[in-house]
Amino acid sequence: MAVKIGLTGGIGSGKSLVASIFRQLGVEVIDADYIAREVTRPGGKALTEIVRRFGERILSSDGQLDRKSLGDIVFSDREQRLWLESLLHPEIRMRMNLQASECLDPYCILEIPLLLESGRHLDMTKVIVVHCPQNIRIQRLKDFRDMRAAAIEGVLQSQASDEERLAIADYVIDNSGDIADLNPQVNKVHDALVQKYGSD
Repeated sequence: MAVKIGLTGGIGSGKSLVASIFRQLGVEVIDADYIAREVTRPGGKALTEIVRRFGERILSSDGQLDRKSLGDIVFSDREQRLWLESLLHPEIRMRMNLQASECLDPYCILEIPLLLESGRHLDMTKVIVVHCPQNIRIQRLKDFRDMRAAAIEGVLQSQASDEERLAIADYVIDNSGDIADLNPQVNKVHDALVQKYGSD
């Protein structure tokens, strides 16, 4: 059975980009955000509960969950965010663990934005942190996600600090430069993990 390697980083750090490079290397990546979308599909129990609490204002015109609208609510209200996490996180964790248990490779990546905040780093054999200074991340969020300053601040307040994330890191990937700088870093981590936990 594959060992579980956690992949995390603050919003805008480039976790998904790093995850895509691991995929190109043939590594199975289990994405918490993707599973969260699966869990909150129309017709499911989770979306029904979310609509019951927040109303249909968090739905798009086609009945899908409008994640931006929901995010605007929960990232400005800690009580609402904790309620949502208590609803979704157990199901997401169960599905991720099941998928990881079926992986036959030396290791698999579990991409989890709130790895430290949820305590899931304790379930991982190793932790990879994608690091990028906060000022660069904020600018990326404004430029590429069109996020408002208040929304960005709400997300940052809900996440661990850079120092807290780096404290749990076994491997740090610096994404403060160009995309081209990422490939050799990811390859180096991949080689180290394969050498430690198995062979290709």
